[in-house]
This record gives sequence, C-alpha cells and structure tokens, in this order.
Amino acid sequence: MADDQRMQPDERAEERTEERVEQVTEQVAEHTNGHGTERFPDSTQQTERATEKTEHTSKFPASHPKTARIYLFKTAHILLSISLCIFLLTCGLFVCMNPHVTRACSRASIEKVAAKDAIQHNRMFTQYELVYMAGELRDYSFGAHNKKRLLYAQLKINAAQGRNINAKVRSALADTYNTHKAIKSMIKHANASFRKHTIMQQAPATITKFDERFFITQAALTHLDDVYALGVIARNVSIASAVVSLALVALLFFMNQRVYLGRALKHAGIVTLVLLACGILASLFNFTDFFTQFHEVLFPQGNWSFSADSLLISALPEAFWQKLALIWGTTSALSAIVCFLLGFALTRRRKQL
Repeated sequence: MADDQRMQPDERAEERTEERVEQVTEQVAEHTNGHGTERFPDSTQQTERATEKTEHTSKFPASHPKTARIYLFKTAHILLSISLCIFLLTCGLFVCMNPHVTRACSRASIEKVAAKDAIQHNRMFTQYELVYMAGELRDYSFGAHNKKRLLYAQLKINAAQGRNINAKVRSALADTYNTHKAIKSMIKHANASFRKHTIMQQAPATITKFDERFFITQAALTHLDDVYALGVIARNVSIASAVVSLALVALLFFMNQRVYLGRALKHAGIVTLVLLACGILASLFNFTDFFTQFHEVLFPQGNWSFSADSLLISALPEAFWQKLALIWGTTSALSAIVCFLLGFALTRRRKQL
C-alpha cells in the first residue's frame, strides 16, 4: 500500500511531462506546412516588410513629439537671432530721427564748418537760420513730410535776410511745391513775421533765380522724397523685427527654453557688434568715400549730389552726418552689448543649474 502511494507522484509527473510534449508538438505542427518545412515568408516579403517598417520609422520616429519640439525651439532660436540683429541695427535710427538730436548735431557741425572753412560756409544765412532749416528738413524727411511747411521755412529765412522774390522765382516755387494759390500769402506772412524781429545785416535784395543757395530745388526735393520713402521702410522693418523678437522671446521664456533664448541673445549681439565694427572701420579710414558708397547703394538714381554752398548742404553738412553716424553706431552697439550680456547670464545660469 505504501509502495502504491509512493508511485502515484511519479506517475503524475510522467503524465505532466507527456502533456507538455504533446503541447509542444502541436505548436510545431501549427508552424509547419505538413512537409516538415516552416511556413515563414520568403526573402522578398521579408525585405518589403523591413522596408515598410523602416519608412514608417523614419517618418514617424518613436520620439516624434519630442523631436518636433526640438525643431520648433531651434527654428525659434534662429528666427530670434535674425530679428534681434535687424532691430539692434535699426534701433539707432529712432534716436537720430529725434528733432532735438538733429538740431544739436546741425548746430555743432555748422559751427565746425564755419570755423574750419569760411569759404564753404554759407554766408547767405546765419547759423541760427541754418539750424532752424535743418529741423525743418528733418521733419520733411522723417516726420510730417509737408511740402508747404518746408517751403514756408525757406521763405522765412530769406525774409529774415530782407530778400525779395521776383515773379519768376515765385512761379518756380509754386510749381515745385504745388502751392499756386497760397504762395503770395505765404511770402507775405513770412516777411511780416521775421522782419519785425530781425536786424538786417545787408540791404534788401531781390532773388531773381531759383537758386539752390536760397531754396531747396526740385532735385533736392526729389532726393528728400526718396529719403522719406527709405525711412518709412526702415521704420516699419524695425517695428516688425521688434514685434517678432518679443513674440519669440515670450515663446522661449514661457516654454522654459532659456538656453535657446540665451543663445539667440548672444548670437544677435555678436553679429551686430561685428557688423558695426566693419562699418566703423570703413568710415574711419575715409568717411567721405564711405558716405558716397552708402548713397550710391541706396540711391542708385544719382540725385543726391549737391554743391557745397547749397542750402541743403549748408544746413546738413558732412560733419552733421558724421555725428549722426556716431550716435547711431553708439546706440546700436550699447544695445547689442546689453543683449549679449543678458544672453550670457541666461546660459550661464542654466549651466550652473
């Protein structure tokens, strides 16, 4: 009896083993085609399936959402670097457009020209009148762009010198500034307003020619119109680049991508400083050639050259543009340095964390 009980566990183990063997045999039979060969696809089918799997993996990688975010941040970093660089290069323009800056630079440059070269200095007007005219030229080129106001300014400074205008010149002024109905009243008002408060330095004279020493001629007016159009484009580009930069900064900041934000700030600052350094070096060697090439590129029509004693050059001499270029470059350089330091601080803080 005891022997039968001992044999029962052994028999059960054998039965389990046999059942396991039968299960394995059935599984092998399922994977065969009855001839002892396995039913695996041929090599062509395997290749096609592998190709499809590879294409599917390349189009939709396992880390697709994360990769898309990285591409988004890299694109935002590149766009931010470009837009910031454009804004940094053009931000100095807003400072130069300020009327107080224009008058201050004109006053200093006119005094410099008068002290350095008395021949080139326009003796037709006083320094005060030329500075006043410089402000009006700035307003026409970068401000209200009002022809009648510009003409009235010319009539006032000529009236202050006691100059009369004959009928031929009046007709030329009316045609140039399109003020046929208002020309007489404007001249009368200019004479009345300035002669009351001005001590005449010379006997009253009559202007018999539409001369660029006394007026802004049609050629100069056309050039100022071109400057105004270019200024509008530069202003719009600067504002657009500022808006794009703010949007991208907000995106990277709130998405907690300060590394990309810091890199963009640093790259924009470095590129801006390099471009400014190239411009400064070119202007230091010969500002006249630099100024000429600058005008040849921006104004290929060639209507920007005037005589040294013309009213336009007398109010805005070359020294005036040197000072404006210095202000523009200084403003952009300081902005670029601040931008670089902010980017350096962001990337350094991220590395420490």
